[in-house]
Amino acid sequence: MEQKEARVIKASRNLQAKVGTGRVDENMIAQAQAVMDENTVDFRSVVKSDLDALRKILAAYQKNPEKIPEKDRVSRIIMNIKANAGTFKYELVSTLSAAVLTLLDGNQRLDKKAIRIIDVLYKTVLFITHKQIKGDGGEEGRELADAFAEMCDSYKK
Repeated sequence: MEQKEARVIKASRNLQAKVGTGRVDENMIAQAQAVMDENTVDFRSVVKSDLDALRKILAAYQKNPEKIPEKDRVSRIIMNIKANAGTFKYELVSTLSAAVLTLLDGNQRLDKKAIRIIDVLYKTVLFITHKQIKGDGGEEGRELADAFAEMCDSYKK
């Protein structure tokens, strides 16, 4: 396996305010990368609890549409899915989750349309993990990511 150098990307002031500043030891980065490269854990087992939590939230909403789910809780679940997906080389899941997180970040609370988008994300992630579609999903995956971006953009209008 080829050895890669860590890329240093200067963080925006906004990001620095959120996570702080400082250097990360290059050896720690190399060790973390080695663990990620040698990882044999199945992403489906990791994402299962997050998908179950989303399923329960969506089912509760379907039973009682007047009770809107808490945005912060839903965002945390999707953020966890996004982070783990990237770690386990499910970049398409990470991309789709990021689009929905961006949509949620701009809103104070959830509404019916946002919940429908979250439901589409849930079902799409279920499908991708069931089919074990790693990476960006190829041409179809890129088209799906574009469609998700359009869906999320249309929400803002």
